[in-house]
Amino acid sequence: MRVVIAGGGLAGLTAALRAAELGAQVTLLEKGDSPGGSFIYSSGYVWSYADLPTFRGEAPGGDPSLQRLVLERLGSCLTWLEGAGGELLARETGNPLTFGARFDPERTVSALVERLEASGGEVLTDTAFEALREDDAGRVTGVLARSSGGKQEYGADAVILASGGFAGDPELVARHIIGGPGRMRVRAHPRSTGDGFRAALQKGALA
Repeated sequence: MRVVIAGGGLAGLTAALRAAELGAQVTLLEKGDSPGGSFIYSSGYVWSYADLPTFRGEAPGGDPSLQRLVLERLGSCLTWLEGAGGELLARETGNPLTFGARFDPERTVSALVERLEASGGEVLTDTAFEALREDDAGRVTGVLARSSGGKQEYGADAVILASGGFAGDPELVARHIIGGPGRMRVRAHPRSTGDGFRAALQKGALA
């Protein structure tokens, strides 16, 4: 199976490495000059709320089934991340409403990239995801990307959109967060411009 991942932050890197571990042929596309995404700029915490009522109270608009899944699997995912080379700094968040762990962002990203490439995965930087490619029946068959060499198509049996949020796109922020004119301070990677978000909306996803 060939898998293409759009986005080289923590979500994209972990998805890519896990797919490679399971035997997939993996290509990861990162539009910046290095992987890491917003995780590189963070304090390194990977966390969740401590229980479902707290999760629902803090994020009532979220999907309860996905929130429950995060609660059920975060512990094993943290163990996997540490085993994949993530450099652990702390096994707790310091907040009684949450649980999780803290990792060194730069060393964790470096370890994941090294492990991914050693597993046969391909990491392409300066390669921006632009659109999903579909067949006549509407089935996703790959992606269209752009690099310094021009546009390139990558065929895939599965595509994972892991390109982060859209804090770096004022139009999407105004529409989906502020709800009108205004500005919001960018607290993510400036390349977080909603590329995957837009593609998902075009395929019928709900925002």
